[in-house]
Amino acid sequence: MKRNITKLAVLMRQMGYTQNRLAEDLGVSQATVSRIVLGEARPKGSVRKNLCRIFDSGKELFDPITLEETPKQASRRTKEYRQLVQEQRKYTRRLKGVRKQVRDLQVMVKVLVDETKSYTGRF
Repeated sequence: MKRNITKLAVLMRQMGYTQNRLAEDLGVSQATVSRIVLGEARPKGSVRKNLCRIFDSGKELFDPITLEETPKQASRRTKEYRQLVQEQRKYTRRLKGVRKQVRDLQVMVKVLVDETKSYTGRF
């Protein structure tokens, strides 16, 4: 399977930029950034200048690159993605449990503080 992207996509990945972050920095929508990254649109004016400045590059930033991906690589990538989604769900469930524990502890601390106030008349 062939995937067309631009050199911008490669640099974004190397520098840790997400499409959302880049869209915010440029003042455009994430969909616009996606079209630029995929080579479906070419940026103009200030967006083009800012992209070149951010990535310290010239207009070659928007040249297309074709990546070859075998079916086996695509399958492996899909499997890895599914595993990541499962891990994310697991950690989300754990986080919900931790948040509940924190709320319970906050209630307990409040009760102890109130009891201490009534006992000592201080605080």
